[in-house]
Amino acid sequence: MVLLTLGLLASLLGPGQARAQDPRTCVDELDDEQVVQRTRAITQEFREHERHTRAFRFGWAGLFFAFAVTEFAVIGPRTHGAQRWNAYISAVGATSAFLQMVALPMPGVWARRRIERMPDDTPEQRRAQLRYALHTLELAANADRIIHGAFSHATAVAWGIGWGTLLTVKFDSWFVSAQSYLAGAFINEARILTAPAWATNAWTRARGGFCWDRYVDDSRETYWHEPELEARLTPTLGGLSLSLTF
Repeated sequence: MVLLTLGLLASLLGPGQARAQDPRTCVDELDDEQVVQRTRAITQEFREHERHTRAFRFGWAGLFFAFAVTEFAVIGPRTHGAQRWNAYISAVGATSAFLQMVALPMPGVWARRRIERMPDDTPEQRRAQLRYALHTLELAANADRIIHGAFSHATAVAWGIGWGTLLTVKFDSWFVSAQSYLAGAFINEARILTAPAWATNAWTRARGGFCWDRYVDDSRETYWHEPELEARLTPTLGGLSLSLTF
């Protein structure tokens, strides 16, 4: 889970966004009716998926918070040995996951209301409203890519393998080790499977047809450069070692 946080920071602080198909470049060429139509279409996309996005963000954030408190304040102090270690390790992972859910930009929660509250009395104000709608749609697509990307899957697996191996070597408790190996990856996959994914398709459509198809490129370059991840298992005298290269 901590590695996923590092991946999020790497994405946020990494190289700039690709702009080859940026639909904002042609906003000034649209007539007023086209501006209004495109803004309404984007707003409707946000409206249709707002309930799902809110349920995902606040539901999982609340679940991780409750899990962290339970492991740290209830289970940890009342157990011993491997189970206590596993409780505190799980509490750290849940806290990290909670912070990710809070820190990750998810415009699907708030974008529609902000777009609709913007002034739209003049053509220029309506163009500014459309630019902002496109900006928030891109942010939502980037959030989708972070949640659903390969790095998001791999970090939970690496977390489980690392702590599960430690508990196996230190305590030789296969039941607790199995919990450490499997629980984090299972919960993370459930989180990914329930995450919104609509914004990626919506932003791809905007990039492909918003400016009359003139910026279409089949390469579909990334929005933010995702960190390259290579995982390698190497036999050792004690079993297997896992190395991650970014």
